[in-house]
Amino acid sequence: STVGLAALAYVAVVTPWSSVFSGVLLWSTSFLIVAVVAGELVPVSVPSADGDVRTLSTSTPFTLALLAVSGVGIAGLVQSVASVADDVRRRRPLKKSVFNTAQYALSVIAGRAVYATFAGVPFAAASLFASAMHSPFAPIVNPRSPQALQAA
Repeated sequence: STVGLAALAYVAVVTPWSSVFSGVLLWSTSFLIVAVVAGELVPVSVPSADGDVRTLSTSTPFTLALLAVSGVGIAGLVQSVASVADDVRRRRPLKKSVFNTAQYALSVIAGRAVYATFAGVPFAAASLFASAMHSPFAPIVNPRSPQALQAA
């Protein structure tokens, strides 16, 4: 739990927050934040073969989209807030809530590390467009990128 919370704090510090809620991705980021929280607080009920009804959170796909679109800082913090809100709503013990939050944080950070490695983008970039500017695919995404201008 300590490692996950420390990693979340580190990500919160290295995230360039000034660019998270600005630019063309403002509405996409806002929608994804609402979708993550709603997906965590309003799970889907799924009946099982033994007659029990299980619940399934739908926040994960939106967290992954937020991770790619807005960066690791906002994705980690939003998923953590949504998890804590669900834990408070369901009256889970504090120890379990801290553990769950830390595990979500580690999962989001690991997801961003994999994405950054394979996409060739900076780990802490705050937006999809900022990430794309450092990608080998930058000339395709933005014909006016430094890589495209250099190749011309």
